[in-house]
Amino acid sequence: MANGLMVNLKEFSSLPSQQKLNCLYQNQVKTLELVRGYKLYYKITCLIGSFLIIGMGILFKLQLEL
Repeated sequence: MANGLMVNLKEFSSLPSQQKLNCLYQNQVKTLELVRGYKLYYKITCLIGSFLIIGMGILFKLQLEL
């Protein structure tokens, strides 16, 4: 049970209560780490997307003035 995310239902059911809680805790910590990484990724892509949309708006404005 080194990697709690790889325990199947039958193995999980056969564990004592304390080990089940430890496994659930490890899974929660791993999930939170992964979500934190996605948040950073989405902040970066949001920033890049904002610059692209602003650039498109400037180009459309220049096109309409000509």
